[in-house]
Amino acid sequence: MEAALKDNLFLLGETMSIADIYLYVLCGWCNVFGIDLAGWPALDCHHRAIHARSATQAAWLAEQEMTRLHI
Repeated sequence: MEAALKDNLFLLGETMSIADIYLYVLCGWCNVFGIDLAGWPALDCHHRAIHARSATQAAWLAEQEMTRLHI
């Protein structure tokens, strides 16, 4: 993944795809297991970029609300 993201923000080039969203979710599990993405700078940049998107933030808020309501 590091090599694939070295020259591009997204896995398939300039456009975000479902593969980027899936990779974002997988990398989110790194925090759960105490894995620091700093050892993979391109992957870390990718994860931070996806996390900063307004759509990602809206999804996080919706998930938190569903968890709060036990849906």
